[in-house]
Amino acid sequence: MCRLTLSYLRSTFFVWFTPFDSSIQFHKLIAWVTIIAAFVHSVMHLFNVEVDAEDESIRKLIVNTKGGTTGLGLWVFIIIIFVGASEKIRRAGEAARAGSALKKAVFRHSIFYFTHHFFIFFFIFLIIHDDGVHYWNH
Repeated sequence: MCRLTLSYLRSTFFVWFTPFDSSIQFHKLIAWVTIIAAFVHSVMHLFNVEVDAEDESIRKLIVNTKGGTTGLGLWVFIIIIFVGASEKIRRAGEAARAGSALKKAVFRHSIFYFTHHFFIFFFIFLIIHDDGVHYWNH
């Protein structure tokens, strides 16, 4: 979450109108909203595919289309990021910090850290996922 940047910004005038101390809670809220919106979006597509599909199976329509394959990829990245950010992995054994417990904590934090970098692939797939059709412009 860019601790150094947040620490610097706390010393600037931005602190007057930006709640930097609530940034982690806000980050978690945005993550949950993203997951719920993605779930609703995916379910609605499944209903739409079922209505539009006359002779093709739903699996075939999802796997053989750009939107379907990138959508599945987006879900894979969401799951990887979500599991890597779980409380058990993030907290990494707070009780003992000596010897192997420290190594375990560093390893678990590395899992959290590196799985969060899947956001790069998530956004690449998100850009590819868009087919350029914007229904609100019609």
